[in-house]
Amino acid sequence: MMHLDLGRSNTMTIRRDAMRGTTSKDVRTRAVLAVLLALTVQLIVACGPRPVAGRFYVVFEPTETERFLDALVSMTEDMGLSANVGHAERGSRGRLHIVEATSWSVRLWAQNVVKLSRDEDPSVCGSHEGTYLDPAQFMIDATPRWLALDPEAAATVTRDVFARLESLGYVVSEDQAICGLAVLANSLPAR
Repeated sequence: MMHLDLGRSNTMTIRRDAMRGTTSKDVRTRAVLAVLLALTVQLIVACGPRPVAGRFYVVFEPTETERFLDALVSMTEDMGLSANVGHAERGSRGRLHIVEATSWSVRLWAQNVVKLSRDEDPSVCGSHEGTYLDPAQFMIDATPRWLALDPEAAATVTRDVFARLESLGYVVSEDQAICGLAVLANSLPAR
């Protein structure tokens, strides 16, 4: 302890570390701020776009859409993901089907493929003006979420879903087809 004369015969007692310009309260405040700064930087970096860990395409009869969606939801829930299904009507362009399945480390997204009517054979794929939703082909991809500690988790989910859908008899490929109906016209899936 040290005494400081304030000039009016008042004496004040202060701690020795205050003479050096820092108090224990200042040290704690700086430590908290450093931790908050580090967490903020990590959050900003982690919230950036994540690369797709894997993408593939599934082809099936359009009449089997609900069966496919149920199978996909069931298998993702078996893998520990929480699945949500959504639908949106696009008038003459078809019905958009979406499945989003997430866990703390993985986001799986599935939807029917949006096509730009250009290269399709109208006798097989139908005649369309502009973009349309392919009722016989879905795109599925998985990305790591920002909390992912294991960067391979999304790739593992992609491989597992691919293999499970293939074992159920769906036509599964890493390449997008010109249209799902063209694939079905050439080879029907064995179920």
